[in-house]
Amino acid sequence: MDATGDGDVAAWAGAPFEVGRNSDGKTQPITSYMRLINVDTPRLVQYMRENASDFSDLILPEGHTQQDLVMGFVATGFYRVIQQAKAEGQWRVPKDSVTVKGGRVPGEINLNATRFQGDGLDERVLSAAEIELRQQAHNVLDFSRRYVPGCEDAALLDIAPRMGVRETRRIMDDYVLTADDVKAQRRFPDAIALSVCSIDIHEPGGEGVVMLGVGDGYGIPYRCLLPQKVEGLLTAGRCISVDHVAFASTRNVPACALTGEAAGVAAALAIQKGCAPRKLDVQTIQDALTKHGVLLGVQD
Repeated sequence: MDATGDGDVAAWAGAPFEVGRNSDGKTQPITSYMRLINVDTPRLVQYMRENASDFSDLILPEGHTQQDLVMGFVATGFYRVIQQAKAEGQWRVPKDSVTVKGGRVPGEINLNATRFQGDGLDERVLSAAEIELRQQAHNVLDFSRRYVPGCEDAALLDIAPRMGVRETRRIMDDYVLTADDVKAQRRFPDAIALSVCSIDIHEPGGEGVVMLGVGDGYGIPYRCLLPQKVEGLLTAGRCISVDHVAFASTRNVPACALTGEAAGVAAALAIQKGCAPRKLDVQTIQDALTKHGVLLGVQD
């Protein structure tokens, strides 16, 4: 099974693949999460509530104490504040918004705020990204203290120990799941998972973010796990066979976990039956997954 994320095994084995969007090959940017502590979260949440028009995504709880707000809110925005900071030379991140989530302890927040554009398959690029993203994190800390109510006394708790590389290879398998499939909530007779992950595109080469819901979800066909031109191999996770837009949904953790479980079941069954994964009766895979409680996304 190739669960490398980058599709290394499948690519080395000779399977065809694509990288980035068709127009220019650019991929979604690399990011490092960061955490701040000593934040007055009730004051921060009150500010977001009073300035809701400055947010594209805002989920706020009814509680008003630090304890009430633990793991209790999500917000994407601060658009106007960022533009002000940029005009005043206080914002160096190539991104027009920040996503804030309530942390696991009172006074802690998680921030998705940094961004680096580059080839996640190039180790030299990844080294440069490690340095740049840490510099950006300190800029985000300064910005938060200066412009965001409730963060005046915030301190940097940590920066993620490993960068988040959103997009590299997409292995071309027997079926390529498309944006139309995802948006139409399409079901498939050989589906091995029902994904409800939103289409989450961090603009390649740009500053924006696009988030689109997928309604009741879409099926992921077993054929998306079978690399073209290679036998005896399954893909799982970020490198399965999808187009650039569909990838913005399937790259997310729930979909990766679902395809990982399906690939694991298929691999075990292939060994038991002494055949290549491509020769398996998909119904046997679906039956095993159903016993595990997996919703398949098959056609009605």
